[in-house]
Amino acid sequence: MIQAVNNVNFQGRFGRYSSHTPKVRSYREFEFMPELQKQNSIKNFFKQMYETYKGICDAMKPNK
Repeated sequence: MIQAVNNVNFQGRFGRYSSHTPKVRSYREFEFMPELQKQNSIKNFFKQMYETYKGICDAMKPNK
């Protein structure tokens, strides 16, 4: 029997194909240019704290 195309259940016939279409995601400003994005101050604070701690630990190591 021939059916009209709009009545065909493709998901039922071809089980591996999904009818879900993902939503379009809007891009953030300067997403592809991270150097132009607004910097995260908390992240920068922890990065500076880590660098300071690393410097202190390196200074305490005995030189060979």
